[in-house]
Amino acid sequence: MPNKYRCDESGCSYQTDSKRGLGVHKATHKDEIFRTLECSECGEEFEKRTKDIERSDRNNLNHFCSVKCKNNFERGGGIDTECSWCGNEIYIPPSRAFEMGEYELINHFCDKNCESEWKGSNWVGKEHPSWNGGNVDVSCDNCCDKYTVKPSEVDVSSFCSKECKLDAWETDAVTKECEVCKNTIERKPYQFKGDDSVCSLECFSVYMSNQKKGEKNPMYKGGRTLLYGPNWAQRREVVLEKFNKECWYCGEKREEHLQRRDMDLHLHHIIPRDEFVENGEYDYERGNRVDNLVPLCHSHHSMWEGVEIRPPMKDIEYPEVLNSRIA
Repeated sequence: MPNKYRCDESGCSYQTDSKRGLGVHKATHKDEIFRTLECSECGEEFEKRTKDIERSDRNNLNHFCSVKCKNNFERGGGIDTECSWCGNEIYIPPSRAFEMGEYELINHFCDKNCESEWKGSNWVGKEHPSWNGGNVDVSCDNCCDKYTVKPSEVDVSSFCSKECKLDAWETDAVTKECEVCKNTIERKPYQFKGDDSVCSLECFSVYMSNQKKGEKNPMYKGGRTLLYGPNWAQRREVVLEKFNKECWYCGEKREEHLQRRDMDLHLHHIIPRDEFVENGEYDYERGNRVDNLVPLCHSHHSMWEGVEIRPPMKDIEYPEVLNSRIA
């Protein structure tokens, strides 16, 4: 079934099967569709569609013959004046007539460029709304000459030029003694940090090792006395004497180990220390028994640690506890 084209004018029930038929209907009934009105601004007569008139009357709107008349009518209450910079005639609508500040009550501009030019010419020195006294004279800390700065820079400005600033920072070198090797160090004062100084990376490494030793180290947790018990030092010497101060596995002497590795022989717990820990406390009397400790060099201690089936030992009489452990 073809679409029906209906007349959209108020009170008209005409409909047709073609768009052309609807056009013919509106042309022949023009007097019924359009009405003659008088423009609310210029007073001239003009024609307007009936449905548009009804919508305007419903919203209490006026009727205008053109957009220009509508704009002229709606801008009533504004200001017809001249641009304060270029002199061109301009209209200032009510919404902009008194919107910003005191100067805009008597100064109006046709665009932002004219406003910027006017402000650049008139807002100078004391005439500027933000005037707070102008630049301030201060003395250079180096050459004592006078120079001017903004009020906001008085407390932070100390030198009149970059040259004066660099000259003021240029100081004579001073000498200090290296905390490690006691050699003399000559540097600028600002190159020294703190009371202690070192002359090289090697001395710095030694210095930091001393500073972070024992209780000074942030990772310190009580040292060997806490980890191994208060009888550790005494048991250590007893065990080393028992095994002739040599590695139980390879026979390396204590003196050779100290010279080659810069450390003493290790003592190994045959039954691990963890098995003597109860409620977070280490039972050092049982764990540090002489028959539970054997001396090993650094290399073989690492090989033995955590290994249940250990490599064959040299022909030495095993302590009783070790015999039961490896049987």
